[in-house]
Amino acid sequence: CPATITFDPQSVDDLEIFGGKGNGSYNVRQTIGGSNVVVDPGAGDDVVVAGNAGRINAVDFAGLLSLISSAGVDQAVFDDSQSQSARSADLYADRIEGLSPRSLRFDGFSKVELKMGSGDDEAQLHEAGDWKELILRLGSGDDRAVLSNEAVATVFGQGGTTNSSSTTSTTATTSPSDRKRYV
Repeated sequence: CPATITFDPQSVDDLEIFGGKGNGSYNVRQTIGGSNVVVDPGAGDDVVVAGNAGRINAVDFAGLLSLISSAGVDQAVFDDSQSQSARSADLYADRIEGLSPRSLRFDGFSKVELKMGSGDDEAQLHEAGDWKELILRLGSGDDRAVLSNEAVATVFGQGGTTNSSSTTSTTATTSPSDRKRYV
C-alpha cells in the first residue's frame, strides 16, 4: 500500500529503501546533505521518479542519490521539468551530473528518462548505458542534445528550438510536437 517516508535530516545518516515483489511507484523528493539515499524498487516492474515538484536542485538534492534496479523492468525518471533557468545535464552510463551538487546515480534500469524545464537547456550524453531506452524531454526553451557516437535516444522538444547532434547524425531542429530518434 502507498506510504510516505518522512525523516528528520539531522538524525539520519544514510537511508536505504528496498521495495517488494509487486509493481510500484517511488517518488524521491529529497536527499540528505552529506549522506547517501539508496532506492531499490524490488522485483516488480517499477517507476522511480527523482524530483521535488519537477525540480532537482542543490537544496533538495544535496546528498548522493543512488537508484538501483535489481530485478524487474524498471524505469528511472529524473524530473527537472519545472525549472525555468537554463540547465546543463551530463549523462553517463551510470549517472547524471550538473543538476545537483552530487551525482544522481542509477544502475540496472531498462528505461532512463530526463525531463528538462523551460530554460535554454543542454543535455549531453557522454556514454551509453545498458538501458534499453533513453528518453530526453528537453522542455520549451531553445535546447540542445548532444549524443555520443554509440548513443541511441528519443528526443522530445516543446516549442523553442531543439537541436540534436551526434557524430553519426546531423544537427536537426524539431517543432513543438516532433519526436526524433537519433542513432
